[in-house]
Amino acid sequence: PANTVPQEWPGLGDPQLSKSNSEPWEMRSIEQSFEDLGHLNATISVLKIDVEGAEWDSLTALFGSPRMMTYISEGHIRQLLVEYHWDPDSRARNKRHDRLLSKILEHFVPWNIERHEGSDCCLDVSYVWKKNK
Repeated sequence: PANTVPQEWPGLGDPQLSKSNSEPWEMRSIEQSFEDLGHLNATISVLKIDVEGAEWDSLTALFGSPRMMTYISEGHIRQLLVEYHWDPDSRARNKRHDRLLSKILEHFVPWNIERHEGSDCCLDVSYVWKKNK
């Protein structure tokens, strides 16, 4: 539950990570972080999303915000680096993931894809903004 100590973290189910903090923290969306840091009027060279299983929610928020979509469409994020996690036992295509990946590919082109060594459930993808190509 939110605002409890330790915070339950659903993540990937790793027992070491599921209760990783001892104090509550303030959570912000990517959009709120950009606003707080004054980045909405700047160009970001690289945005890395490496949030151990929460990337799908982070990407949903990023690509679901009209304000951030304008920011992205105008080329204010030059490179997007994402570490993706998924359930290796799931054989069904996830429509939510497909929609998000399609939205990303409307604005970015992958230039590097690496599978984590020894992992069936983790992939690093580096994208560059399409107008840069």
